[in-house]
Amino acid sequence: MTALAWKWNRLRLMGAAEVAWRVRQLARRKAGALGFGLVPRPPAPTVERCGMPFLGGAAAP
Repeated sequence: MTALAWKWNRLRLMGAAEVAWRVRQLARRKAGALGFGLVPRPPAPTVERCGMPFLGGAAAP
């Protein structure tokens, strides 16, 4: 059995969920090779991360 025949038979026996998972896995690998997905997204800004006012005075409520 050639490699292509083996792959075709394996693909034929896979369920739809496994095929979809393997396609996503392949796409992620290809995108990673091109440099996509290597840097995590920055955290969303929150109110807790703000500091005191720069020019002094009390913080606004």
